[in-house]
Formats: sequence, C-alpha cells, structure tokens
Amino acid sequence: KMRRAFEASFKFDETGLPRVWQRGDDVNTECQAAQDGARKLLDLFAAVPKDGPHGEVVLVDEGTKVGLLQNLILEARTQYLAAKQAQDAIAVKPRAPVWMLGLLAVVALREVANLMPRFLVPGFLVQWLSLCGLFLVGLVVLAKAVGARPLLGAVGLVNPRGAQMLQRLFVLAGVMADQEPARAEPQVGPPRGGAK
Repeated sequence: KMRRAFEASFKFDETGLPRVWQRGDDVNTECQAAQDGARKLLDLFAAVPKDGPHGEVVLVDEGTKVGLLQNLILEARTQYLAAKQAQDAIAVKPRAPVWMLGLLAVVALREVANLMPRFLVPGFLVQWLSLCGLFLVGLVVLAKAVGARPLLGAVGLVNPRGAQMLQRLFVLAGVMADQEPARAEPQVGPPRGGAK
C-alpha cells in the first residue's frame, strides 16, 4: 500500500496518467512530498486505536516498520533517478560548437575557390581569407583552453578596439558570456614615448 501511495503521488499526475517530467519541474520536492505521504500511511496502519483497557492494537512492530521504510526509500530512490534521467534527456540538444562551424566555413571556402576559375577569384585573396579564418578559429580554441580574460587583457594592452572585437568573437563562439567591454590592464612603468 505504501508503494502504491508513493507511485500515485510521484509517478502519476492528478488525472492518473504517467507523469512526463519537464525541465522546470522540481523533482526533489515532489519526491519528498510523496515519501512523506507514504510514511503517514505507515504510521496510520502501524497502530489502530481500540476501545478498551489496552488503548490500541499494534499491527506492525518496529522491526517490520523499519524494513518497510527501507523498502520505501529504495523504491523512492529508484523512481527519483528515473525521473531525473527523463528530465535530463529532454534538455539534451546536441549542437556543433560555433568555432567548429567557422573551421568548416574556412575549409569550404578553400574548396569552392579551388573549383572556380583563377580569373574570378585571385589566389592571394582566398589564401588570405583562409589564414584569417584559421587564425580566428585558433584564437577561439586557445581561449577555450586558457580562458578568454588573459587573451583579452593581452590584446587590450596593444589595441583596445581589437580587444572589443575579440570579445564579440568570443561571445559569438560561446567561450564567454556577454559582459562588460574588455579594458586594458593599467600600465606599469613609464608611459610609452618617453617622459616629457
């Protein structure tokens, strides 16, 4: 009866149909509420009040009660894990990283340029665009490996506008969240160009 009470509260919805867990559902709270309801049922059946000199009749002794509670906990844990797996399966949407799409675009550009006649697209233009694309993809991979902030700080020391453009690239590639604009680190030592 405890298992049925738990399943009726946790596994099935109000209409009696199997519950479909959505991403925003709070599985922990629902599981705890269902367990509490099943425990109350055990307490209700453990001792039945009786008119007379003894006061109540014990139907379930303490050892059996502990065993039933352990079985309930195991059943609840199994149902909880199944619900979490169902919830996580809904959220997974495989997607190619943006830097991988950029690399694919660079390779595709080279292949298209090789198929075109040489007078339509000069070779130096194709190689220059390919090198720029590979450089940007390399920057994104490096930012994923060491972090975006050190790269932005280094570029910001040399070219603050370049650091802003690089930050937009990192946001587009998903390396970092859209935050405040990158700032150059404070300069240490004498200003460039000598003291006046």
